[in-house]
Amino acid sequence: MFESVQSLLAELEQLQEQLSDPAIHADAGRAKRVNRRYAELSRIAAAYSGWREAGTTSRPRASSRRRTPPSPRRCRRSRSGWRHPPRSCATC
Repeated sequence: MFESVQSLLAELEQLQEQLSDPAIHADAGRAKRVNRRYAELSRIAAAYSGWREAGTTSRPRASSRRRTPPSPRRCRRSRSGWRHPPRSCATC
C-alpha cells in the first residue's frame, strides 16, 4: 500500500517540475492534463501527510485509557435493597 503512495508522491514531484517549465504552457491541452493530474495527486499527498501526522501524535488510544469504576452510590437495587439510602442521592 505504501509503495503505491511513494510512487504517487514521486509522480507529483515530476509534475511539479513539468509545471515549472514554461514550455508546457505553450500546449494548452497538455498543460490542462498535467494540472488535473497534479490536483488529483496533491489531494492524495495531503491526505497521506495528514495520516502520517495523526500517527505521530501522542494521544492515548481508546483501549489504553483507564476507565473509572462506577460509583458505588448509584441508584441501583440489589437483592438486599438499595445500595445506599434513597435520600442520599439527588436522583432518588
